[in-house]
Amino acid sequence: MDDVPTTKHRSTITHRVAGRRKSPKPKLILGLGMLGLAILAAPWLLCETGVTRSRLVSYLADRGLPLDAKRVSIGWFSPLEIQGVQFSADDPDSHLYIDRIAVGSSLFELLSGKRNHFEIQIQSVEARSLFKDGRLSLVESLVSSINTFNEFESGDDEVS
Repeated sequence: MDDVPTTKHRSTITHRVAGRRKSPKPKLILGLGMLGLAILAAPWLLCETGVTRSRLVSYLADRGLPLDAKRVSIGWFSPLEIQGVQFSADDPDSHLYIDRIAVGSSLFELLSGKRNHFEIQIQSVEARSLFKDGRLSLVESLVSSINTFNEFESGDDEVS
């Protein structure tokens, strides 16, 4: 006889639990967690797939600065680093190669605008140039490309 009240008690509890609406909280928490993980991993994924490198190269080329890079890496909290930078000079005998350029700021710092100056480290620079008319052809190409880039950025070359 003691078993009968226990069974009724259990069935009442089971009925109450089954009658509750399921809370969307676990799905919401899982969805927000996945979104957070995607946001944290986005810079790494963009760098590993080469999207960042190709966007940087095309951005600079569109503005008259013909650079190529083997690898670009950036993270929310790790500094921007560009490896294997090569400048394409007008003169085929001129050559500029930089093994590594590191900017001492992370993506978070760059986007927040908290810093108005950046530390830039450049490692292993190789340069080859010919003299033409008493000037280094590589320097002439660099100056010309940088001037074109600056004009583009300031809007001086816009057609009205």
